[in-house]
Amino acid sequence: MHLSNVPPQWQLYGTLGCHLCEQAEQLIQQFSQTRIIHLKQIDIAELSNPLMNQWAARIPVLVTAQVTLNWPFSLLDLMQAYQQELAHD
Repeated sequence: MHLSNVPPQWQLYGTLGCHLCEQAEQLIQQFSQTRIIHLKQIDIAELSNPLMNQWAARIPVLVTAQVTLNWPFSLLDLMQAYQQELAHD
């Protein structure tokens, strides 16, 4: 059970002009209509070169405290990630 009443903190790594990133963002927005999450979008173009290179071939990537989801992920994957966050709170 989520005792702290703080929504899970999720980070979506992507960049402008990435159509897969846009699809991932839309999916997460759809999910967030039924579950409260805090989403921080991180544009890898604003990261240092080593970090940007680390993420460049993998984006979009969703990172939570418990789970890292590489694209493609589904609503079911998001629900499972959400449940894992609640279980470890």
